[in-house]
Parts: sequence; structure tokens; C-alpha cells
Amino acid sequence: DTSLELDGFIGKMEDDYHEQEQMEQEREQ
Repeated sequence: DTSLELDGFIGKMEDDYHEQEQMEQEREQ
């Protein structure tokens, strides 16, 4: 089911995005 694959892909992208934000915040401190 392509919609399920798309959900997983978007979820991974969001996870990567949040990880980047956390890393940047930790660097600022």
C-alpha cells in the first residue's frame, strides 16, 4: 500500500527534522 509507505517516509523525515532541531538547540546552550 503506497499510502502506508508514504506515511512511514514522512514520519522518518519528521524524526530527522526534530533530531536536527534538538542538535542545534544543544549546540546553542
